[in-house]
Amino acid sequence: MTLLDLISSPFGPYTEASILSEELPKLLRAPKKLELRNVYMKSKRKFTGLDETEYVATPPRNIPSVQFFGILKVEDLRWLSPRGHKWLQNALRERDEARNNVTESKLTLQSLYGTMPGTGSKISVWICCIKNHQASFLTKEGHYAGNLVFQTRYGTPRPKPVFWAIRSLDIKTASLSRNYLEHWRFFNFIKQLHLLDPSYPLRKRTPKYIMFALKERFHVNAEHHRHDFDPNLDSDVDEEGYTKIPRHPRHLSRAEVYGVMASHAEWFLAQQLATSHTSHTYVNIKTWYEFCLKVQQVKASKRKSQRERKWMWGDLYIPPSEKKKTIAQKKQRLSEPANIDLSRFGTVPGGWEARIERRCINYEFPDVLDDEGYPGEAQELEHEDVHGRPIYDNDMPFEGASTPPDSDSDSDSDVDLQGVGTIPRWLMYMPVLYPGQTKWCCPDRACQYSLDLWGIKESSRFSDPKYNFLRNDEYEYHS
Repeated sequence: MTLLDLISSPFGPYTEASILSEELPKLLRAPKKLELRNVYMKSKRKFTGLDETEYVATPPRNIPSVQFFGILKVEDLRWLSPRGHKWLQNALRERDEARNNVTESKLTLQSLYGTMPGTGSKISVWICCIKNHQASFLTKEGHYAGNLVFQTRYGTPRPKPVFWAIRSLDIKTASLSRNYLEHWRFFNFIKQLHLLDPSYPLRKRTPKYIMFALKERFHVNAEHHRHDFDPNLDSDVDEEGYTKIPRHPRHLSRAEVYGVMASHAEWFLAQQLATSHTSHTYVNIKTWYEFCLKVQQVKASKRKSQRERKWMWGDLYIPPSEKKKTIAQKKQRLSEPANIDLSRFGTVPGGWEARIERRCINYEFPDVLDDEGYPGEAQELEHEDVHGRPIYDNDMPFEGASTPPDSDSDSDSDVDLQGVGTIPRWLMYMPVLYPGQTKWCCPDRACQYSLDLWGIKESSRFSDPKYNFLRNDEYEYHS
């Protein structure tokens, strides 16, 4: 067995206090973090995940301890304590004797790692750590941006923080951490949406505004990105799945987007209420709270409709008056006020109910100030899109007052808005001819028309020189 096969499997497991040196925080280079692979978590001898161990606010008391295990690649022997160095060297020799039928192994860690930096081989160990801090995902700046990070404190007499960058999760822990990761991805999207336009009024950052932003994000990403591709056969796709050829993403309905938002509604509300700092507020909390109430009412109505038997073909006849009475009772149940319980996300000083009442129910946005600084009424612009942003005419003069055009109609605009809505999306983009393309197909999926660029027939639409130019075999396409 070769040396690489001998050290391919990690050793251990060992606890971090028994194998790592107390000087480890000082030995780490910037960024001061250790990388772990195949991480799994346990609590009370059972597998657990981030969905069960992470809280938005202060965790409740007497929560069970959580351990996480992962594979650590020891880059430097100075990371090891004297006891850990001895244990690993003995384990290496025992494995060498068992697999290579050696009577007494003479392998040492110094000979394995070499004397020059960057030379030799590295070993990996299973390491066990006690999770005593909240995890962070997509919230760290600088070197930790985009990483799932666990933090522990290590060393004596003054423990210093050690950051563990999680590169991969075990399948059991990953399945129990899916909600946590999706919550923070949604939070990061809302945060980036706020950073793109910080001047956009907070009053207008409603659930409807976020819904349209999610739809636009989906179309922008899906138009030039593929998830399933063969890097050897698909020459138009790079290593990350981006392609220059426009794709036709599926239709994304508003109901589907609202469904995704509903899965994060109460968690995101707790995130916004956990602190009252203005820099942490990214949405209109008042309208988001109303959205949470509506989500709760819809969930209750769905659960009740599943328990009740619906009217189906073959059932007894029910008079229309009885049907109307049942529908009215259902609407009355939906209109009843509901209570949102955020206690599962931790505890806050004063309780969640007080914060909901102060910042969601009784909160009033400040009055809009006029040019002289006095309170005034908000002026609604005549033309606003679905985001509440005004639509300006590109040809509008900036000097002098504009005069309305003469028109016999009562309408202020001759544009048929309903007709504009029926224009297909592909008509808004100019056709592009790519290198090596010999056939052009209509972008409309329902249309079967195609044009053979090598077999163009004579037409009165272009002159003979143009036709001869297109028929020339030496013609090359240019991007």
